[in-house]
Amino acid sequence: MSVRFFFQFCFGSILLQLTVTAVLSSNGYKYDSCGLLTSNATSRQQTKFNFQLLGYDYDNLPIILMNWGHYDLRWLEAHPKQLDTFQRNIAQWIDDTSNGTFFRRVINDTWTTYSHVSILDFDGLDLRQILSETAIKLVLQTFIQLQKLNSLISYGFIVNANPIAHQVINLAKPLAANLLEHFDVYGTNSRKWKPFLAKKIPIHQLPPAFGGNKDFKPVANCGLI
Repeated sequence: MSVRFFFQFCFGSILLQLTVTAVLSSNGYKYDSCGLLTSNATSRQQTKFNFQLLGYDYDNLPIILMNWGHYDLRWLEAHPKQLDTFQRNIAQWIDDTSNGTFFRRVINDTWTTYSHVSILDFDGLDLRQILSETAIKLVLQTFIQLQKLNSLISYGFIVNANPIAHQVINLAKPLAANLLEHFDVYGTNSRKWKPFLAKKIPIHQLPPAFGGNKDFKPVANCGLI
């Protein structure tokens, strides 16, 4: 089965069954400093499923970096408890961001700006991580859920988009077209996209992989499992 046919097959079947996952009861879980649920995953596993509040752009808008290329969805598929936590946390973070709770929690309790900048990094994504219908469904569900933030994303970047990432983005376009309009998509050559980030975001607000300083520290690290 070719990669293109696989994606088309999954997309066709998922459209028949795809629904946005509701926020479920959180009994038996603990919350971290970002207001998200924690599971019994190891710190190494949690690092692979995290996102960061980097800092602020020139207009003082907070910057969210999500390392989608590190999210091994096939691993999640094989670990139901972590998968459940991941889905709950995505939904919870989106709701908290929509009503301003997330930024007031991790920045300060008087923060009033709801708009933000979003960076989706696909560095490291390979076919194995998403080569199942369940994994593709999870990606598309996440894009649909992120549509709730459509009016709150001032602008965004998708970086390190290899051919697999482009296939995923193309599948998501019919489902999240309004969301994706906010993003400029760049490939894996960082020399081409780093200057565009620097025009919008001060260098000292970016990690080294994005052209920032070696001693960079994010405002917050948040785990999705």
